[in-house]
Amino acid sequence: MSTIEDKVAAALAEELKKAQGYTKEVKEKAPKPTVSLVEKKKATDTSFKDTFGFEPLVVTKATVHKESDWPVNMHGFIPAVDPNYILPEEATSILVYGIETGQFVNIVGPTGSGKSTLVEQVCAHLKRPFVRFNGRGDMETSSLLGQLTVEGGATVWRDGVFTEAVKSGAVVLFDEYTATPPEINMSLQWLREHGGKLLLTDKPGDNQDRLIVPHEQFRLVCADNTRGLGDNSDQFAGTNIQNSASLNRFDITIEHNYMNPKIEAGIITKKHPELKDGAEYMIKLATLIRNGYGKSEISVTLSPRNLLSWAKKAKDWGDMEKSFVFTYYNMLPSDQERSAVKGFYKTVFSKNLEV
Repeated sequence: MSTIEDKVAAALAEELKKAQGYTKEVKEKAPKPTVSLVEKKKATDTSFKDTFGFEPLVVTKATVHKESDWPVNMHGFIPAVDPNYILPEEATSILVYGIETGQFVNIVGPTGSGKSTLVEQVCAHLKRPFVRFNGRGDMETSSLLGQLTVEGGATVWRDGVFTEAVKSGAVVLFDEYTATPPEINMSLQWLREHGGKLLLTDKPGDNQDRLIVPHEQFRLVCADNTRGLGDNSDQFAGTNIQNSASLNRFDITIEHNYMNPKIEAGIITKKHPELKDGAEYMIKLATLIRNGYGKSEISVTLSPRNLLSWAKKAKDWGDMEKSFVFTYYNMLPSDQERSAVKGFYKTVFSKNLEV
């Protein structure tokens, strides 16, 4: 027969068991903790930073794809990351935001400021297919959208590079699009609306055959020097004023200027370490020339592309002055401009340019 102490101990054990069961039940029924908006933002920022190496200037994500995410015909269009290219933080942040959210982006800036390279390298980091084509005055809609061709005695329709990219989800860079007649750009008006489609009006068949629903990852980025408003400086021959309805369809406009001088010098020395002592002076000369170009005092600018070409020859030839002459100086069309550049060269390098 149990003693009083045994009964008390048994009762306490039973109460403890009930209490433990109740605690477990409460824990199981309790709502799961949710991630706060701050935590979500941190996760997004970390994802972007892991991809590009810096925090984004706007809250966004960076979706890195796999080659298998794209049709086989697009695999060759995924660019390689250039380890020597330094991504501009603001322009990269805004461009990635535009790509992630399906915005129509326009990038404006001076010749050789790196507009097309920016788009290419963002696509390289995101592993997205990148298709670039340049506008030109003699461009026809068939160059973009497709045309009838004869194959094996039969007439067949072949999609243009633009149509193929729309179907396959590429990021299309329409470079120097203002060189294209405005009526050609107008053929893309429906496509450049959110939820819009592409209608191949020249393709045989009914409207269902002609109608192209864009791939959900298709993105269109345009780039030019004139903002689509024409050129009064005579620096951008062949450009056209674009229809305001076309310009109104851009969701984002990025102004992309030349890089910070330290960053630009860093690109040169990263690619050509031997020029560590000379890169800073090269950038100083480039800045003077670009300022003259901006005032229409000099007709040819010195772009980052020119700088890298100058740097390569300077390394190969061991002669900074001669490599500058054959890279840039000989392009100048007038004695007045050449005299001005000689003055810039002497200011920077403290010596006369012997030509």
